[in-house]
Amino acid sequence: RGNYGSLSLGRQYTPHFLTMAMIDPAGLTMSSAANYFACPQFEGTINGYTADETTRFSNSISYDSPSFGGLTIQLYAALGEQTSANSNSPTRGNVYNIGFRYQSGPLSVMASYLHQNTAISGYADWDSYWAFGAAYDFEVIKPSILYVHREGSDEAVGSNLGGTNTAKSPDLDMVQLGASAPIGPGKFIATVGYLKNHSAEDGDAWAWGVRYDYPMSKKLTLYTGLTGIQNDDDAQYSGGGGSSSPGEAIAFGDDPMVYYAGMTYHF
Repeated sequence: RGNYGSLSLGRQYTPHFLTMAMIDPAGLTMSSAANYFACPQFEGTINGYTADETTRFSNSISYDSPSFGGLTIQLYAALGEQTSANSNSPTRGNVYNIGFRYQSGPLSVMASYLHQNTAISGYADWDSYWAFGAAYDFEVIKPSILYVHREGSDEAVGSNLGGTNTAKSPDLDMVQLGASAPIGPGKFIATVGYLKNHSAEDGDAWAWGVRYDYPMSKKLTLYTGLTGIQNDDDAQYSGGGGSSSPGEAIAFGDDPMVYYAGMTYHF
């Protein structure tokens, strides 16, 4: 790290994931509508089929520019080092991602474009993800908006395959409205989101969540909340604990609701 920015190597989060997690008032965890649309896997805004997820990658190279009047640019590439039955090209599994972050006082704006050569889906093809988010801190309330578009490489047919559609990649649009506000010693969080599946008829879904975080100390925080999802007949989203921990398996068209409570401790 220096005057010309920073360079890092290894297993790292993508700008696509960070755009969603940093703008989302729930941090893409419990009670985040956007979190529930990250799964189930091949029909998510983050996860492609199994290892084609886009949260983090090994063999990644990330460059963060210095700030230009509040604007920072992140260039990210990950090397898949995989081949397919039809090709010996080692570019299979490669990921390229560019991210932008603008911070000026209470205003935060982030954007990302990710291009992925799918490795596990069975198709040596490309998926593309766009993400945009903005938040403004009024101190008494901090509203935010998050938008994600996924351009899949293959048509998805939803429940017509009985939930065994393990090699398809749909086109999706997702928007979430959220807000957080200090109430008492803690923070209240609320989100509502809608996902449109352009590749599967009746594959859309709504999600919502409310949550309250109560700090017991600088290290210990208690939290509780309620969240729900309304699935169309060919949608199967459920209330997991995060994009990397999907919820209980449900049938297509089910409308799960989850009440939860827990605590976090920071060492």
